[in-house]
This record gives sequence, C-alpha cells and structure tokens, in this order.
Amino acid sequence: GWKSVCALLESLERTREKKQRAAKLQKFWAWAERTVGRPFANGETAVLLRLLHPLADARRYYLKERSLSEACIQALGLSSRGAGAALRDWQEGGVAAAASDDGGDGDDEMWGPRVGFTSTVKGQGDLSAVIQSTIDERVGSLSGGAARRELYLSDVDGALTSLARRDARAADDGRAAGRDVLRALLSRCTGVEAKWFVRVLLRDLRISGCGEQRDAYSGTWPRLIFDSFSEGLYVAYSWRGDLAAAAMAAEATRARGGGDASAAAMPTS
Repeated sequence: GWKSVCALLESLERTREKKQRAAKLQKFWAWAERTVGRPFANGETAVLLRLLHPLADARRYYLKERSLSEACIQALGLSSRGAGAALRDWQEGGVAAAASDDGGDGDDEMWGPRVGFTSTVKGQGDLSAVIQSTIDERVGSLSGGAARRELYLSDVDGALTSLARRDARAADDGRAAGRDVLRALLSRCTGVEAKWFVRVLLRDLRISGCGEQRDAYSGTWPRLIFDSFSEGLYVAYSWRGDLAAAAMAAEATRARGGGDASAAAMPTS
C-alpha cells in the first residue's frame, strides 16, 4: 500500500549514505514482489518509479504551493483561522491562531468541530510538513485517515491521473474537480502519507542534503532509484524517454534472474 512507500521515503530521507539508500531500495523491491507473490510485470514497476522519482512522470497538475495550500484548506474543510490560517501562511513561522470557543477550527464535516484549542503547527516553511502536522493533530497515525479507508498505490496513482486530466482552463470547474479529488484522497491519509503525496504532487521529494531537484537533474537520485530495481534501467529510461517501456524491459530482465536492463531496451538491428 501507499503507507509502505511512505515508510520507504521516510527512511531514505533520514539516510544520507548512497550505499545504505541503495540497500534499502533493493530490500524494498524484493519485499514488494514477495508481497504480490510474483515478479512485477506489464509495466507495474513504472507506477512505483513515478512516485519515487516524480520528475520522470509526464503528468502535469498545474498546482503550485499557493494554489495547493488553498485547495487543501477547502479539501480539509478548514476555516480561515487556526490550522487553515497556518496552511495559508505556510511559509511563515509562528503559532496558528487560537480557535474561538464557538466551533474552534470550524465545524467541518470531515474532521468535526475543534472547540477552544490553540495549536502550534509544525513544519512552517514546508507546505508538506504543515499539511502533515494539520492531519496528525486530527487523526494521528490512524490507518486510513479520517475516512478509515487505507490507501493503495492504485488510489494514489488514480488521484494523480484525475488531477492531471482536470481542465485547468475552466477555472471554476477545474478547481472544484481538484478539490474533490484532494478531499477524497486526504480524508484517507495519515499525516505522513499526506506529506509524501504533496511532495509527489509538487514533483519535489526534498530528499538529500542539497535537495532532490538537484540530485534528480544530475542523475544521482533517478539512477539510484531505477538501478536498485534492475541494473541498467536508468540508462534504458534515459535512452528511450519512455518510463513504461523501460520498466517492462527491466521487469523481463529481472524475471530472467538479472542482467543489464539497458541491453533489453535497445533496438535490435
């Protein structure tokens, strides 16, 4: 499920040494295949690779931090005070405004009323961390989030596809569709699951000391991610420019017991 991918990303975020990261990734791939009971096939690996390296994902969501924070406020049913204010001003430090005694953070239908509380929202300056703190404060680590329905990779991938398909030109309809998708997904997230979903959505995992974006463009991060599944997968992807096709070639190579995936991806003359 999505929580397993988030646990991996949390572990990778805490680990700086490249060999340790590679070992954790290889262990994850082996565990994932044991979990499904068979080797990955038919491009299934590409779904995971897009989540672990969002810059390889061709989907575009047209959501920047400011518009995403507003969409999340509405998706979570927050008022303009308290946690809603902290989300809107996520770049600024400080304490979320004290909620009033007549409904607290708003009688939102997803979370229920929060009466007379003052909250210090963690993670100011990092939108994903502020959203994590906001959700943690309400549902903690409860599996399935507020909706009590666990998230699977197909749910996350489907939500991203829906967000990419919404008509960004039809402003009102597009925003409404985006809010509906975000609301449905965030209601099923724990805080840490929401954190990583937001980072994937923003195409910046913020992993490594100098930032995931820099590693991604220099090749360090994607090579680590791709080649941990099958040696040569990064070269195959770079050559083809088609993640699904490269993933299928790597799956075939892995199913045969190993080898260089880049050779399987090259055309035969």
